[in-house]
Amino acid sequence: MPQLVERRMLKKNVKMHGGEGKFGDQGYLDHMPRLFDKVEDIETKGVNIGHWNYGQHSYREENGRILLEDGHPLICYHYSGFRIVSKDEMQQIHEKGRNDLPFFQEAYRQVLRHVIESVEQVDPLFNGYAKREEDDA
Repeated sequence: MPQLVERRMLKKNVKMHGGEGKFGDQGYLDHMPRLFDKVEDIETKGVNIGHWNYGQHSYREENGRILLEDGHPLICYHYSGFRIVSKDEMQQIHEKGRNDLPFFQEAYRQVLRHVIESVEQVDPLFNGYAKREEDDA
């Protein structure tokens, strides 16, 4: 019964306040293993790496794979805060001042350019880009 009460409270109090750790799934996911049977945290190395914690690791490329300092593969990286304003321009929205982004961020941009080129082959008039951040003001 306590889980049901907590679930209802969680559902009622979901907010979009990034500074409080309650934006989307952020913060709330921490409670899921306690609230739901058979839900566990992912503890696999190489998962749950993103702009908030990439600096805790060092990376290298080997045989086309990105490896962590201990040799475990990077399985997924949480890309967040990119605004694609053209095929050749992608704005970093989060942590704009950082100049120590992992080397594979540029590889991600190259993949996005390739995907856009593929879309343009199907739809030469494609213009599904976001506005520049300064255009939002």
